[in-house]
Amino acid sequence: MVLCVCLCNFFEILLLNLHYIFCLCHQDPIVTGFHPAVGPVSGGSRLTMIGRHLDVGSHVTVVLTNGKNATVNCRLDGGDRLPETLVCLTGASSKPVVMSYLVVSIDSARVNFAGRFEFMPDPIIESIRPFKSIIR
Repeated sequence: MVLCVCLCNFFEILLLNLHYIFCLCHQDPIVTGFHPAVGPVSGGSRLTMIGRHLDVGSHVTVVLTNGKNATVNCRLDGGDRLPETLVCLTGASSKPVVMSYLVVSIDSARVNFAGRFEFMPDPIIESIRPFKSIIR
């Protein structure tokens, strides 16, 4: 039995004529989009990132930034990580601001995705109708 760790070079495997092979492939995460594009300044928006290899690695951080002086962390949702989706909950912003980058770090890999997310003022509920309900 031969155990070989390689970078998935199929031609080298054929030349060495190995019988048992363990192939470790390095895959960089790729972000192709995210939604929604707006959320309240109080945070709590469920941000879903779309891409490939988003389940690789073990230490994941997600940050929204405007590229200048504003950054907001996005806490990973406790659900399962999938290769094509990663979900997090936005933190609070100190004021309404437009973020222009989503930065996803998975272990040593870092992906900067140019995309717009706008923190809007929290909604104000002025009234609720109907005033009556079926519950007595």
